[in-house]
Amino acid sequence: MILSLHSRGKSHLTGMNIFRKLGLICGGLVTLSACQMQAEQSPPSIIQSIQTFETNRQSYASFDGQSISYLERGNGPVLLLLHGFSSSAQHNFVDTGIVESFADAGYRVIAPDLRGHGASQVRDDARSWPRDAVARDQVALMTHLQAEPHAVIGYSFGSLTALRYHLL
Repeated sequence: MILSLHSRGKSHLTGMNIFRKLGLICGGLVTLSACQMQAEQSPPSIIQSIQTFETNRQSYASFDGQSISYLERGNGPVLLLLHGFSSSAQHNFVDTGIVESFADAGYRVIAPDLRGHGASQVRDDARSWPRDAVARDQVALMTHLQAEPHAVIGYSFGSLTALRYHLL
């Protein structure tokens, strides 16, 4: 898992600031781990309430016209959550209570189903997977929402996508 705390094209991990940012990264990872452990150890009634909270599922046409689905919840600084390979935003972030925890903490949580995953469109022809397509989808999503993420949090494949997003 990676928690990226810089805006596209300009890193805030410079000078002495790096130690504060690394502390935030470690704190974010501990928070995510605690949320997942709490969900796994919670009674079924609590897990049911986590899974049924109201999210706003939408879709947008990405840079190449492909339909990408995303969940949105909360208000405040934007957190972009990117799920793992062969998973979905629902499985990695909603069912574990992570989206709800961040939204309740005052963040606007955006959790897309990455290209070819979850509720997003699946195409198996090679032209549907241009270089950096998944990262470019996130740039298109932020443009669509007219937002800039405060932080990008990636799990598994989502962490690679977060890195590519910041390199574009």
